[in-house]
Amino acid sequence: MILINKSASADVLKGLYTLLSTGQSLPVYDHVPEGADLPYITIEVMSERDFSTKTNFGSNVEVDITNYAYALESKTVQEVTGTIISLLKESDLTVEGYRVIGIDLSRNDCAAASVDNVYYGTLSIDVWVEEIPEADTPSETPSETPSEASDGEI
Repeated sequence: MILINKSASADVLKGLYTLLSTGQSLPVYDHVPEGADLPYITIEVMSERDFSTKTNFGSNVEVDITNYAYALESKTVQEVTGTIISLLKESDLTVEGYRVIGIDLSRNDCAAASVDNVYYGTLSIDVWVEEIPEADTPSETPSETPSEASDGEI
């Protein structure tokens, strides 16, 4: 039996949301609200794989970042895809509690959806993170050193 005791996916998703929300002008959703106007971006965790060591928790989080626009605005999708790639390459992705080891682009697709005359572009990325260990708490310092505590007798 394999027990998974940690997951970095929610923290990676928060970090990507912040990066994408502040680095470009389109709205970013993990769940698109009903009636949302195009264009917009969605982010979704697809899978998470553990790559911990004996001393640190590590994770590879696969995320799909998809941007949508009307088919007549297919150039917008390609431009937004380029902007997202630039943000991932040039900005520092911050994931609370984790050190980002790397980001790999595993897939870049653009296509027309079969419904509602929508065009979309999807980037599949792997975000590699390692947990930042909590700082060791300092041990309590005794109020007297051993030489001060002794009265000189052995």
